[in-house]
Amino acid sequence: MFPQPHGLPHDYTINKRQFSAWNTGHVLADIRVDIWGDFDVLCPLINKRFPEASAAKAMKLLKHAFRSISKNTNMMPMQLYAERLITFLDKKPTKERFLRIFSHVLDQAAIHKTADQTKAKNELKADLVGSLLVGNALDKQAQKLMNASTTSSSNSEMKASTNHVPDDDIDSDVDLNSSTSRSTEVENEDADECSSDRMAKSTIEKAAIEIHEQYTQGSPISSAERSIMSSGLSGILDFVDANEDGQRSLFEASLWMKMRAHYDHTFKESLAFARPPYLDEALTHIIHLCERSKGAAARAYLTKAMEAADADEDSIMGLRLVAQIIDSLAIHRTMLDPLRKTPPTEYDVAFKLWLPLFDHLFSGTPISTRIAETSNEVTAANKRAQYSNGHPIAFKIDIRFVHDCHHTSKMIDVAAAEAARDDSHNDKTINDNARLLREGKDILDNLLNTSLEQQAANSMMGVIIQLDGFQGSVSSIHLDQHGLYVALPRYRLQYPRSAASLRRFSDTLDALLALKDQLCSISAIVNNQMDLCKDKRASLGSKHGRPATAIKPHRLTKKQRPTWYSPPRNDASLSCLPSLLPPFKEG
Repeated sequence: MFPQPHGLPHDYTINKRQFSAWNTGHVLADIRVDIWGDFDVLCPLINKRFPEASAAKAMKLLKHAFRSISKNTNMMPMQLYAERLITFLDKKPTKERFLRIFSHVLDQAAIHKTADQTKAKNELKADLVGSLLVGNALDKQAQKLMNASTTSSSNSEMKASTNHVPDDDIDSDVDLNSSTSRSTEVENEDADECSSDRMAKSTIEKAAIEIHEQYTQGSPISSAERSIMSSGLSGILDFVDANEDGQRSLFEASLWMKMRAHYDHTFKESLAFARPPYLDEALTHIIHLCERSKGAAARAYLTKAMEAADADEDSIMGLRLVAQIIDSLAIHRTMLDPLRKTPPTEYDVAFKLWLPLFDHLFSGTPISTRIAETSNEVTAANKRAQYSNGHPIAFKIDIRFVHDCHHTSKMIDVAAAEAARDDSHNDKTINDNARLLREGKDILDNLLNTSLEQQAANSMMGVIIQLDGFQGSVSSIHLDQHGLYVALPRYRLQYPRSAASLRRFSDTLDALLALKDQLCSISAIVNNQMDLCKDKRASLGSKHGRPATAIKPHRLTKKQRPTWYSPPRNDASLSCLPSLLPPFKEG
């Protein structure tokens, strides 16, 4: 039996554009994944696309396609399926069966071709001899068909009369329907929620497409309009940007607040953190000492508190972050001076102040940081697929948080941060947020693509951090059950500029520890899913030709949608809509 796809919808397909982006032939383009190993169905489809290909050539095309998918896809279930199919095709009995079936398809195609040629010759002969005899034969055949139709109609009427439904049965159906309708209050609430989500999705898409039309025609658009366009075309409902000229302007104020409350409740468990009592007590004492300018005493107490036997892991990490802050206040006193006339550059603040905090936060975990405007490989691949002929360049991200896979050498992005100067123009803040939202969506999509199980998919989110000088914010992006990406603000960050203002770091400390918990949880889930994938890949049953029952795909698989990316060289005329988004038309 051929392998079954684990964690993939059976009707999932890869389109021609994606295969072109991978520099791969279209042998499997738009063909359902569940028949990739069913040679009885697959061979005729390949022959139809490549009528001149021999059986050996078809086998070569198929193997090349599977290898390309395994190498290039960012979907772990798809990679697993392609690898299992490659192993399946390498078996001698499988090869022989494929060659035999494809050769049979070629023979059938040759027979049909000969028959078509014979038919064409006969039609030509009929034209030459005359159509009289042919017409008489057709008249006789038509008369036979009419007689058969009359007989069939009579039989149908008799059958209908004997299958007449009694009135009692009709009444019972009505009672059943009315009883069912009285017990569907919860279902109606779900329907209202679905309707609200669809309305929100339709509203942001419509506004985005209208702005996109102006954009591609060369009309100037503001930063706020560009944000509405990029988020809407990517299916993102943005609660992070609360400005009146953002997406908020597309909805009535009461509806906007109602939607915000609904999604806050839906995803309320995300990024939650309770400060341990030990840390709370120690932090209170350290802040008290710093506010009284007793720095040496604060350091001594801090060292003692971190070495205490009853200190829990979160408390020790929190105290390490406080120690890092105190060290930075001493090292970068000039840069932190509030009276400084020229504010420090965005990279000075991001890499000298914030980055050491992040590195301490994730020390000893599978998560590390990548800096200096590096690119997410998944985003880069997606943009190449969207603009295959334009040599596009992916987003450059200031700080990437990546999970180092213990199974492969690949890195999986779990969060992204973008930095700006303390006195940055409002347009840069809006543009950075728009970029981060789409980067966060790509992070979420890739995490969903690494998930085989529903429970794992439900726990995934995209996390983004926007730094604006000495302050910042943490936001999360979620995909709801109706296919809407929702961006929600979570925490504010504040970097203290003196030991006396260390109290302002208290809430930021909670936010950072919550961030650590969430990203480490995601990292552990990714490892778990990769372990599951490895188990399926090396299944003993599969080696004996008894593949396990396929894992059902999680429900969010079919809810994902492409991201809109800026066109190459920011040439608006090259901009195109994501493949699943049709052009909007009035009326």
